[in-house]
Amino acid sequence: MLLDHDARPLYLQAWAGTSTIARALKSIEQRFSHTKQWPRVKAEVSKKTVILASGLQDETYAKYIAPIWPDLRVENMAAGYATWGYNCARGGQGNVRGLPADRVCFSGAWIKQNIQIGPLGSLYRSWLDGQSMPGDPLDIFGDPERAPSGWCKPLAPYDFLSEGDNVAFNPLLNTGIQDPENPLLGNWGGRATQTSTTPNLWTMVATEKDDTGNEVRDYTTLRWAGAAQNDFAARVQWTLTRKYKDGNHAPTVKILGGDTVRARPGSVVTLAGLTDDPDRVP
Repeated sequence: MLLDHDARPLYLQAWAGTSTIARALKSIEQRFSHTKQWPRVKAEVSKKTVILASGLQDETYAKYIAPIWPDLRVENMAAGYATWGYNCARGGQGNVRGLPADRVCFSGAWIKQNIQIGPLGSLYRSWLDGQSMPGDPLDIFGDPERAPSGWCKPLAPYDFLSEGDNVAFNPLLNTGIQDPENPLLGNWGGRATQTSTTPNLWTMVATEKDDTGNEVRDYTTLRWAGAAQNDFAARVQWTLTRKYKDGNHAPTVKILGGDTVRARPGSVVTLAGLTDDPDRVP
């Protein structure tokens, strides 16, 4: 896919370091670096490839991708772990994941009622839920007796647990508010800024203003967490229904007049949109 003639962006997920991606890029370098095609191939691959990384968890980015493929865009999404990473008990604070208004969506009662239901939802993992990955001796999060001895201290039964690598996938969710090609706009995965041009590295912003105008740390992902959890709950309900009409689906939102507006400072700007609820009764 890196070498095909499809010019659309190719988003590569790196959930545990970039070693596999680096190996693919190295194979391309070995194949073309001594040919006349190399400048063109390198430029085309660099232009279309975007690495969405849940942290740079090995040395292959720093030692190979950055120096050899400096024009290839890499987004380090590690800051998203503050919202979606392992939810551990710390300092007796209890379960404080999410903004205050959204914390109910991370509580054991809510997850047990809305997520861990049905044939698929019941496989979801939460704290002290009695489940474990077969053959993985380190997976003790669901065991009430062993979990307290782990590196991530347990919260109450069924409280939000997570792991966090979805930070690299969330920017691609089509929620109608984002353009994955422009990380500056922000989306459910957060907003990123370019921290280096050579190499082409983007990093999530540390703070954003909330509706009171205060700078809030990790607000770039926290602001969407409640919506994401409720969307997840709606999708779990789909697994319990046989017919589309029996589920709850997100509305569609369209921008009228194009998505670019040119205006002078101080002028009045008119915005227009169109929404539709696919679940409305005819």
